[in-house]
Amino acid sequence: MKYNLILPLFLLLFMALMGCTSEQQKRQAAIAGLEAEAEGKTDAATAKILIESYTDYISAYPEDPTFTPRYLYREATLQYRLSNFPAAAERLLQLLERHNGAEVAPQAMLLLGDLYNSALQQPKAGQLALQALTRRFPESESTKTAAEQLGNTMVALEDELEALRLSIYNDSLARLDFRKADLYIQQSELYSILLPDDALTPTLLYRAGEIARSARNYEKALELYGRLHSHYPEFEKAPQALFMQAFILDNDLKRFDEAGQLYQQFIDQYPDDDFASSAQVLLENLGKDEEEIIRNLNTKAGNQPAPNNQ
Repeated sequence: MKYNLILPLFLLLFMALMGCTSEQQKRQAAIAGLEAEAEGKTDAATAKILIESYTDYISAYPEDPTFTPRYLYREATLQYRLSNFPAAAERLLQLLERHNGAEVAPQAMLLLGDLYNSALQQPKAGQLALQALTRRFPESESTKTAAEQLGNTMVALEDELEALRLSIYNDSLARLDFRKADLYIQQSELYSILLPDDALTPTLLYRAGEIARSARNYEKALELYGRLHSHYPEFEKAPQALFMQAFILDNDLKRFDEAGQLYQQFIDQYPDDDFASSAQVLLENLGKDEEEIIRNLNTKAGNQPAPNNQ
């Protein structure tokens, strides 16, 4: 009897999976048909129809390792053609972040460098994109083009980023240069997307998180610390990155429920960390003002048994 029940369930599951696959293939075929019809056409209406088709597929199958990066790249080229430059850059960054080993990744990095250099007027980001391309895909045809565009402008990216970081704080004025802080954050985040396996990447994310919080850009700090903790869990500062997310939610944004969840996650995940006791105290005093916290601490201290002097 058990076999008779299991078999129909298995068949239903198999049919459902086959249905999903055929639906995905139907979408791919439909897009191929639209692309064939659009060949040779340069009007905006045709481009927008294709963009909509690509967007729908990407939303439905974000993890497809073959067609999703391909469609992200093709959508970016169409957005570029329509002069929607920020949208084009966004799609390329999405491709490189989620599918950094895709076949079209070198072309995406080359196009991103061109976007930053010519359309978005961000030469530092453009140089970073092109140099990252030459590092990651040295044998690619796109790299040859990137090297020609870079010419004699190759610089040591790490040295340049460190020099920028050290110039953010003006000691004589005791003030942070917000323009340089924003540039450092942007460059570090871009570096992490373009060179995710580089040894420096987690350090840049941590430092960028610190600078974002100093600049009171709390949402960006949360994003950077979150990226570090999730992508580089073995990095020495990964525990602090999780703690800082909780602390920002607690102290800066007053989102106590979310802060409490992350404090508890930190305590559970890193019970022996130096910050574990601080996390416990902060968790127990979420949402309380300083006077109430001091009273609670004094009450706890008063309830402790007297030391045995014998």
